[in-house]
Amino acid sequence: MKVMSLGHNIINTCILYFPTEDGRLSEARNHYVNVKLEDRNNPYLKVAGNKVRDTHPDDLPGKSFPDGGMVTCVTAIKGTSGFSSGKHYWEVSVRRINTDIKQSWWVGVTSAAEIPSNSSTSFPNTSNGFWFLSSSPKRANSFQFSTQPEISIPFHSRPETVGVYLDCDSGELSFYNVEKKTLIGSFTARFKGDIFPLFNPGKGDTSVMEVVQREVQSQTGDEGNCAESVENKTET
Repeated sequence: MKVMSLGHNIINTCILYFPTEDGRLSEARNHYVNVKLEDRNNPYLKVAGNKVRDTHPDDLPGKSFPDGGMVTCVTAIKGTSGFSSGKHYWEVSVRRINTDIKQSWWVGVTSAAEIPSNSSTSFPNTSNGFWFLSSSPKRANSFQFSTQPEISIPFHSRPETVGVYLDCDSGELSFYNVEKKTLIGSFTARFKGDIFPLFNPGKGDTSVMEVVQREVQSQTGDEGNCAESVENKTET
């Protein structure tokens, strides 16, 4: 299935797949980078190193979020630094040992220099520089792409780790179920300027969201800007 939407002179093609074994994950992991979370000092998030979760309502002013129970940019956070060229891959853990798999999250990229902090801001989507995959406890059997209109992607099981592959030059953004070694789906787009990793831990889950860090190796290639390239640790 292929869907095309136009917005802000950026052409987005969304390609959906039923889960199948995909050898491209091994190739993507050759471009692993250690992404760090932006220090945004957001009162609605608890950030500790490479881990992030929503702040408990009891610790918030007014004991509530300004966007209520919705998941919006209020709880979103960027990764550093941005990419403007090259191939890059990172992984996001959405399960903590002895806890349930997270059901509320966003994972993807954005071209926004600053993430909107106003909950009344229109919902982020591909037409305003947000390309992401989202999960919600309200959707038990499908993920969603941030297209307009929104596109649902059926799945058989929730991933414990989501792999994100960004090819700035070809305009590809792909998402993988790392444990199953399957492709969830892909975007293609004309990315312009710096593109930043995007994360949102959602609300109400016990598990935290963790940006997986891997052992750094010396770098001699042209893997682009700013994030640390790392040794491939493909499982056997």
